[in-house]
Amino acid sequence: QTTLENVIKRDVKGLYKKALKHEIKNMIGVDPNIPYEIPKNPDIIIDTENFTLEESFSFLKKELKRIKIYNR
Repeated sequence: QTTLENVIKRDVKGLYKKALKHEIKNMIGVDPNIPYEIPKNPDIIIDTENFTLEESFSFLKKELKRIKIYNR
């Protein structure tokens, strides 16, 4: 989970910046008619706001092992 500000910073294609300039439509979280919906019961939540890519990946692997989806 992260803020829209961080999503925009990480958006390598620049789609969110284009959506904010009204150059593209129907962008989740930017278009008021298409809000981002937080899952009610997610299996995994990764706090990418406060952890590096490496820390997030490590956490993801541990969680996938815990729920028996990944076994390496």
